[in-house]
Amino acid sequence: MIHDWNRNTAYERALQHTIQTEFAGQNVSVFDVGAGMGLLSMIASRAGAARVFAIEHSSKLAALAQRSVSDNGFTNIKVHVGDALDLPEVPLSIRAEEPRIIVHELFAQHMLCELVHDIVPKVRSLIHPARVIPSFARTFAVLVDSKYLSGVGTHVGDHAADTTNIMGFDMSAGQYNFDSNHWIGTSVLPLDDMIQLSTPVPLNEVNFE
Repeated sequence: MIHDWNRNTAYERALQHTIQTEFAGQNVSVFDVGAGMGLLSMIASRAGAARVFAIEHSSKLAALAQRSVSDNGFTNIKVHVGDALDLPEVPLSIRAEEPRIIVHELFAQHMLCELVHDIVPKVRSLIHPARVIPSFARTFAVLVDSKYLSGVGTHVGDHAADTTNIMGFDMSAGQYNFDSNHWIGTSVLPLDDMIQLSTPVPLNEVNFE
C-alpha cells in the first residue's frame, strides 16, 4: 500500500478536506484502524488532527509504526497494539462535541478478506465517529490476462516469462498449479502487467457509515 501513490493521494485529500474544511478549527481525533506502519496516521496528523490513535493488531507492524512515528517527529500519534474491538471506549480526553474520524485501509486481495465489513461497523459502535474514510467501497470482478505469466512480452530485466528456467530450474510443472499468493502481487508482477479482457462487474459493496 505504501507504494500506491494514487490511493495514498486519495486518502490524503479525503483527510485534508474532512479535517481542514468540514471540521475546520475543531479538535479532531482520528482513529486509524489497521494502521500498519502508520502511514495514514501520519497523513492525518499532518492534515491537522489534534490527536491520532494508530490501532494495529500485529505487534511487529505496531513496532514499525511506532518507529515511523518517532522518526518523523510526530508527538500526537499514539500507537495502540491490539485488536480494535478491544478498545474500551473513546478516551476520556476527547470531549463529546469534538469530531471523531475513523480511517481504515483493511483491504488486500479483495475487499472482504480482512473482514473490513465486520470490523469497521463494530468499531463505529464504540467510537461513534462523525465520519468514516472511506465511507463506501465496492468490489468489481474483471477477467484479466498476464503478460508475464502467459509468456507474452518480457518481465523485469527483459527476461522472458519462461517457467522452464527459474534460477536454473525447470518449474513448468507449476505453470497451472501454483499458489497465487506467491505469484500475483507487485513484488512479482509489474503494475502494468495485467491485460483487461472484460468489462468490470460489481460483486459486493459496503456502506461504512
